[in-house]
Amino acid sequence: MPWINQKNPQMVERAIAGLCYLSGGLIGLLYIVISRSKSQSMFFRFHFLQSMILIALGFLLSLTLSIMNNILGGMASLMQLGEQANTILNAVGIGVEWIMRGGILLVLYGMVMAFLGKYAEIPVVSPLVRQNMR
Repeated sequence: MPWINQKNPQMVERAIAGLCYLSGGLIGLLYIVISRSKSQSMFFRFHFLQSMILIALGFLLSLTLSIMNNILGGMASLMQLGEQANTILNAVGIGVEWIMRGGILLVLYGMVMAFLGKYAEIPVVSPLVRQNMR
């Protein structure tokens, strides 16, 4: 991790890196276009890519779980399960809700660490980001 030993990132980069998590990277993209700088700092690039990957994973997970919920609902109505189907769909809905809350916590964690000027280490996402930054 060669970029951990770098000097403290500038306040503007810290703020924009943190705001990337709220906008899914759109603020970071706007910053890149406006600044016209050919090379951004490793800190900014790390948080920019990580926020985009987190938002994309959240979107894909939400879409997949929505499709699964529709399929389960359709199967339950075809089998005429009635009240049992509602119980199953409620259990799936609660599981989905907890997964989404975990995703929101990961986004908040990344945002806070960016504002503090530190690298947010998220188990699956951070190694993927580091691999793509090389």
